[in-house]
Amino acid sequence: DDFANDRCFFAEPIAVGGEDVAATYYASTPIFTGCTLPIDSVGLFYTVVGNGKTLTATTCFPETNFDTQLHVYCNTCQLSCIANNDDGPGDCLKGSQVTWCSEPDQVYMIHVSGFLGDRGDFKIAVSESEAACSNAAPCATECDVPCPGGAIAENEQNCGFDYTDVTNAGCSSTIQNFTEIEPGQTICGRSGTYQTSLTNNRDVDYLRFTIEERSDVTIDVSGNFLYEAFLLSDVCATPEVFDAEVGALCQEGQLEATLDAGTYHILMRPQGFVGVSCTQSNWTISLDAQPAQSLGACCFDEGCTCQITAELFCQTSGGTFRGEGTTCETDGTCRDCPGDANGDRLVSVTDFVDVLLNFGRTGAQLADADCSGAVDVQDFIDVLLNFGSNCN
Repeated sequence: DDFANDRCFFAEPIAVGGEDVAATYYASTPIFTGCTLPIDSVGLFYTVVGNGKTLTATTCFPETNFDTQLHVYCNTCQLSCIANNDDGPGDCLKGSQVTWCSEPDQVYMIHVSGFLGDRGDFKIAVSESEAACSNAAPCATECDVPCPGGAIAENEQNCGFDYTDVTNAGCSSTIQNFTEIEPGQTICGRSGTYQTSLTNNRDVDYLRFTIEERSDVTIDVSGNFLYEAFLLSDVCATPEVFDAEVGALCQEGQLEATLDAGTYHILMRPQGFVGVSCTQSNWTISLDAQPAQSLGACCFDEGCTCQITAELFCQTSGGTFRGEGTTCETDGTCRDCPGDANGDRLVSVTDFVDVLLNFGRTGAQLADADCSGAVDVQDFIDVLLNFGSNCN
């Protein structure tokens, strides 16, 4: 059976780093979902084993000739949905891409189908992040997100058929109502998806906060449904997205950004437009804001590498902090005295001697006057061209 993996129990294994080319023309799997993105086409199943890293499944290849959808489940054929997506990056065209934090040795099911009944050829591949992740989506068919003591209730009524949100629909409504939140507060709310006379829709919840000084903002989010959360600027027409988080059932997420004094929005909503109960889908959002650390130029690799960082990060990372408000040189280094091969900010005979003594060495070397990665003839030339300079 060339299409045996159109049935869950015969899913085809695919390794991390592996790929497969297939087609859905003659697949006959029953249509089901469990995610926030409806499945309205036949498709094929794959299994991949988690390894504690962030995994990405994608059909963004030239071989994919129809509009695909990707759904990721765990608990084998009990199909607890943890991620879904219809789209890929901007250059993906008809393909889809979905990313999730995996648990070591957990078996995940990937379902490839078409949007609005579409079928065709596709190529799928699974890749991994370099570093391990620490926030794997729980493999649960249901879970609870309790409201902690001292939290504030959103006080929005449950959504339902032809629902109109007059509480905190924010930028999605002409009324533009927001729930106000202050640093140190936690707000508990409810979400859901519902039908209107014309289409499917979702309850969106906008929170708004104001900070009086430049601050490091941290927002902890969680929900017992497939959610997405955004930290946005206070501009409804074309908001700037400072951070975004996509979470599965009871997966804790975090939004982070360093923000100037001003007013900002937090948006919480289901990932899709179906499958989220209006009476049982809960979320929590906690806001923290601390005065931002001073930023400036941090020098690494004997001054040949420069980054703008906080002073504490620079010091703990082994760099040299040049001071609050300082910047890197135009060439991306901290070297601001051409031809200086020993750091005394004078270009003299001593620099010729230092280049000679270190000639041929590679890596981070103070005698590497031009930061090429090696002490070579060009460093002699740089010293010669700038001989006699005093940068003090």
